[in-house]
Amino acid sequence: MIETSRLLAMLSAHAHEHGDLLCHWLPERLITYRRFWSRIERASARLQGEWGIKQGQTIAYVGASHPDIIVLYAALLRIGAAFMPLEGVSTQAAMSFMQQADVSHVVLDEDVTIDARSTHYLPQLLADWCHFEPEVNEENPLEKSLLLPSSSGVIDHLSLSELCVKLSPRASSQWVIGPIFDIETLTSIVLPSLRDLQTLHFSAIEKTASVDLSNQQE
Repeated sequence: MIETSRLLAMLSAHAHEHGDLLCHWLPERLITYRRFWSRIERASARLQGEWGIKQGQTIAYVGASHPDIIVLYAALLRIGAAFMPLEGVSTQAAMSFMQQADVSHVVLDEDVTIDARSTHYLPQLLADWCHFEPEVNEENPLEKSLLLPSSSGVIDHLSLSELCVKLSPRASSQWVIGPIFDIETLTSIVLPSLRDLQTLHFSAIEKTASVDLSNQQE
């Protein structure tokens, strides 16, 4: 088993060795581990080739914890950029955090409006194929590529290695309720589930979804 701190290598291996297992599902779309990795590749191409995101930049997300922000995070890791998830925060707080972190691009849920430079909408990230060939960054688990704002206004800069020190030996649940990029949720549910090839469930999405689970086309 590839160590979880090498998230990209682990997810790529899962896609090739256990691609038909269900990673999670969205309304009318089943996301197998193979499809999950394919979405990361597609997002990497769009981020770099169409949105112009460069290695070393910081990208923020402002919205209500859509599952595709896990794809966004992995794709940003892949091209060497940092991620600051702003889940469920006020516009004022989001603007303050983004200013502190010198955010270059902002990714928004489609119902969110914010006055910031270089804004993009999350549904556009995976809307169709981008045929750009991205320059992939060498994976570095020590890179502090996750910026997590706290209620006190402080931004914690974390690496995958630091997150994995706190990792549960097994997932406490497969249900994600509330923010995805909360340290407790990441280390007790999200990362252990991905490590152990479990199916993640997102309550805000799945309670309103109607999906034919027998349809597993990629």
